[in-house]
Amino acid sequence: MTKSSQIKMKSDSVGWNNIKVSAENGLIEKRSSFQYVVLDHPSLDIKIDLPGVIHFDEPLSLMMHLEKNSFSTPQDVKINIKGSQFKSDATLGDLENKEDFQLQLESIPVSWENRFEVTVLWEDKTGKLYSNKQEVVLKGDARTFTESIKMFFNGILNSFS
Repeated sequence: MTKSSQIKMKSDSVGWNNIKVSAENGLIEKRSSFQYVVLDHPSLDIKIDLPGVIHFDEPLSLMMHLEKNSFSTPQDVKINIKGSQFKSDATLGDLENKEDFQLQLESIPVSWENRFEVTVLWEDKTGKLYSNKQEVVLKGDARTFTESIKMFFNGILNSFS
């Protein structure tokens, strides 16, 4: 004769956990330990190292520091950078711990004030999408009078986009 019992328990402890089970009666004693995992939503932090200014006709180099701050792994991590007249995308894959990523943006239409959005997108195991968005503002710098005029017109074009 087989007798079974079921006990449900709720665990708020994210990550790997152990549960110890024992069964006893007057004739036998049985003890076992089982491991189980409690998952959370994948999450990450982003920190962007920004230059003081953007120089006209020079590439913009952004150093991004991504760090996982959850037990679950953010999957299919993508970075989108969007300005008024440019867009750049990068794919990193899964973020197991932390990763530093340098992005070079070429041929940006630099004006005196440059605004763009940095959006980091990732998924969980089921395909649910998560995101983290930051707005960045950088001052532009011209080295010649001609560059100053071009930056002025870029600013006008940026205001319409």
